[in-house]
Amino acid sequence: MPRVVSTVSVVSDSHVSNLGEGPYWHNDEKLLYYVDAFVGELHRLNPATGDDICLTLPNKVSIIIPYTGESGQFIVSSVNKLLKLDWTTGRTKDLATVSPHLNGRERFNDAKCDPKGRIFIGTILGGDGSDKPVVEGGSLYKLEGSEMIKVTTGFTITNGMAWSNDPEAKKFYLNDSEGRKVYVFDYDIENGTLSNKTVLIDCDNHPDFVPDEYPDGMAIDRFGFLWIAMWNGRRVIRVNPETARIVDQVVFSRVQIPSSVAFGEFNGKFGLYVTTATTGISPEKIQDDGKIHHITIHGGEIRGFDPSAI
Repeated sequence: MPRVVSTVSVVSDSHVSNLGEGPYWHNDEKLLYYVDAFVGELHRLNPATGDDICLTLPNKVSIIIPYTGESGQFIVSSVNKLLKLDWTTGRTKDLATVSPHLNGRERFNDAKCDPKGRIFIGTILGGDGSDKPVVEGGSLYKLEGSEMIKVTTGFTITNGMAWSNDPEAKKFYLNDSEGRKVYVFDYDIENGTLSNKTVLIDCDNHPDFVPDEYPDGMAIDRFGFLWIAMWNGRRVIRVNPETARIVDQVVFSRVQIPSSVAFGEFNGKFGLYVTTATTGISPEKIQDDGKIHHITIHGGEIRGFDPSAI
């Protein structure tokens, strides 16, 4: 397997995120959509010009994913609600609510769509009167009609996800950031169900990982390798899921918190867009934190899965 040769570039200085997350490369539009989660902002970045257009919702957001075949229509999250957003008008329509009886204590986090277009989204459960997550209180849901169906549970911060690249998408990968674990499941693509929950990587007991870095957003390449943004770790890693070992990494010299990744083009070159964050970093220590970056691949061909909403 060829090692990846890459360069890291700042894509735009037009916005510095508190918590950049949920990157989605729209290949037809050649635009990057992402969120600044804690301030409720939805962003549309044109990498060619650096223009960054923002819509703001009243509460925390975590995802923005386009509907296939519906120009300007997106599925977005707002705390514990999934919404359909019209980008042009800024109007939203409620689609579904998770655990309404908890009044927003259980809130949405990262999401992806499977190869059939079903959207899966993780949650974080906050404690009474506190945003501190309840240990193993989060779950993974899928949207069916107007209902949120719980698929699996027992995660503290349910985060990055990916499906294997075989035609049947037989494996599903999921990160629990706070738990510092990467899980693998068997996946039934016909029914959209998971089974055989297994710990693939436990960062607390693994020679490739150091303390105080946490697996966050994730994508999968054409070889079936997992690319994971390591929160607070200054790196994006490439993992072989067959061996559960890191086979490559991209280290950021001027970023402390890479948060998520999405495959896409910049200046005609394919690679990975990387969202980053400034939350928790002292102002005097901020360098290129909070900006959108691109890892441009020069060697070791990769291709990613292009998710889309139902």
